[in-house]
Amino acid sequence: MYKRTADRIAWNRRAAQANPTKRAVIQRKAYLKAQYGLTIAEWDTLLLRQNGGCAICSTTITAPKRRFAVDHEHGTERIRGLLCDNCNMGLGSFKDDPLRLRRAADY
Repeated sequence: MYKRTADRIAWNRRAAQANPTKRAVIQRKAYLKAQYGLTIAEWDTLLLRQNGGCAICSTTITAPKRRFAVDHEHGTERIRGLLCDNCNMGLGSFKDDPLRLRRAADY
């Protein structure tokens, strides 16, 4: 059993090194589907609706390895949009509490 697992790990490593872009796309597709129930096409549609930028600050991401976070309601898992890291962490810091956000804005 261990040999097969080690062989599989080695095979995966070689495949990832041989074609890292294809591997990354496959992994991203699987992650979006498993985590949020989103297809790549649905993610692209969200980004187009937001004119290619963050849903809150409109910042665009140009670095090749950076992506927008999928913002969702933790109770219902309803997807709200795509956020840059700063806006996503900001909402998380305020625990998605509108009162906390309003107090921070008023401050």
